Amino acid sequence: MATKLKPDAITADDIKSYLATQDDFALEIRVKRAAEQLRFSVEHGGTYRDPHTDKPRQFDLRVQTGDVGRQVILAIECKCLQPNFPLLISRIGRTAEEGYHQLIQMQSLGLPPGPVRPGLRREMYRSREPVGKAATQVGIHAREGTWVDGDGDTYEKWSQALQSAAVIAQQAMRGEKGPRITAIIPVLVVSNGTLWVVDYDVDGNTPAAPVNMDEATLYVDHKVDISVPHDAAMTFSLTHLSIFTEGGIAAFMHDLANRGIRFDALFD
Repeated sequence: MATKLKPDAITADDIKSYLATQDDFALEIRVKRAAEQLRFSVEHGGTYRDPHTDKPRQFDLRVQTGDVGRQVILAIECKCLQPNFPLLISRIGRTAEEGYHQLIQMQSLGLPPGPVRPGLRREMYRSREPVGKAATQVGIHAREGTWVDGDGDTYEKWSQALQSAAVIAQQAMRGEKGPRITAIIPVLVVSNGTLWVVDYDVDGNTPAAPVNMDEATLYVDHKVDISVPHDAAMTFSLTHLSIFTEGGIAAFMHDLANRGIRFDALFD
């Protein structure tokens, strides 16, 4: 084991201390409850087969909402973070090539499904808006006062969100005929107060101070190869990972549930 542990047996008080500060499962439950209150369809704690390792993995949450002909599915992973070791997203202006996302359109009349890349209507991820290109946790060493950073705690979680979303895309491409358009968003949810962003200009300077936020996006451009009926092989792109605090995901789901501006932006 890489980390040296205390030799003492863990007690009930130790477990209580862990649950008070490190409990990812409690965060899952609260996000699940928020989705259920908004009448989302919710899957919690199921398994899927990782397309890269071919091993079974467990997802935290998959939540779904929509109307006639349109649906949104969020592949959510939750990570409980502490304010003394928050997640920092480093952002720069999104390029025109990065400013899009793909949808899955189930066509009628017996035609095969396929990914749809919107043309110039890219309302959800606009060019020139700040987008994350790096994500790391930062803290200060208790004894030495030096900086400590790393992405191990969060990278595993957001990579699971991508793989879960990839499986959802594969299932959607092989599912029932439409016409129906599906938007799939991989999501990482972290504790309130633990998401920071810093914006860079093209010269690598940071003209503004870092800001504590409830939402940020990370450009990932994750490609998913999908075999669909009629032997047509297609590539689907998950272009962005959405990162929310607990409060941020609740606000986002509220907009989706009420078919708000952001719901419509996904399909423009």
